[in-house]
Amino acid sequence: MTYHSSSKHMINNRPSPNGGGLFSQKTTDMDFSKLNGFVKSKELNEGEQHLYRFPNGLGASVVKSPFSYGGNRGLYELAVIEYNDEGGFSLTYETNVTDDVIGYLTYDDIKGLLEEIKEQQPLREDEL
Repeated sequence: MTYHSSSKHMINNRPSPNGGGLFSQKTTDMDFSKLNGFVKSKELNEGEQHLYRFPNGLGASVVKSPFSYGGNRGLYELAVIEYNDEGGFSLTYETNVTDDVIGYLTYDDIKGLLEEIKEQQPLREDEL
C-alpha cells in the first residue's frame, strides 16, 4: 500500500473510509502509545504530536492541530522521519511510503502506515 501526496483523500487508490475527513474520530477511542514503535507524545502547535521509531532508522511524526492537514476535522497528518545518530530526526521523502506529508488520516490509516514504514529498507547502510 503506497500513499502519495496527490492522494490526500485517497487510500490505496480508493476514497478513504472516512470520506476524506468528513467524519472525525474521537481521540479518547485511540491510544497512540499502544502503536508499534511509539517513542513519545507531546503538545505541539495547539495540538498533539506522536513520535515513532523503528530499527531501520525510520519513524513517523503524527500530528493533529489547527494547522495540520485534517486537524480541523479531528484527523491527523503523518510525516516519515529519519533519525540521526544523536537521536534527532528530519523529514524524509526518500521512501516508498510517500513523497510528502500525508494528511486527513484516521487512526486506522496511521496504524497501517506505521507498519509500512517499519518494513522499509534502511536509507543508510549503517542501519542494516
